[in-house]
Amino acid sequence: MGVSVVCPGFISDSGMFASKSDLTGRSAPRIAGVSSPERVAQGVLRAVAQDRAEIIVSPGPIRLMLAINQLFPTFMGAISRWFGITELFREVAVAEKNAERSAERVAQEHVRRG
Repeated sequence: MGVSVVCPGFISDSGMFASKSDLTGRSAPRIAGVSSPERVAQGVLRAVAQDRAEIIVSPGPIRLMLAINQLFPTFMGAISRWFGITELFREVAVAEKNAERSAERVAQEHVRRG
C-alpha cells in the first residue's frame, strides 16, 4: 500500500477554484499557475503507477515558492501579497459571503410568500 500527495494548485474548468473564479470573475495570479483537470488526472495516475510520495502538478515556479515558504514563511506572505494571491482569496471570501446572504434573502422571501 502506498500513499501519495498530489498538489494540483489552482485547477481550471472544474472544481473548487473554477467555481470561485466564476463567482469573482478573477483568474489565478500567473505566478501561482493553473492546471487543467486532465493534467491533474495524469499526475494522480503517475503518483499511483510510480508509487511517488509527492507530485506537484501546478506549473510555474510553485516548487520554488513552496521551498521559500518552508524556509522563510514571512517572506512568502509578502510574495503572496505582492502577486495578488492574498487579495484573490479575500475577494473570494467576500463574494461567497455576499452569495450566501443573497441566498438567505431569497429563501426568507420564499417563506414569507409561501
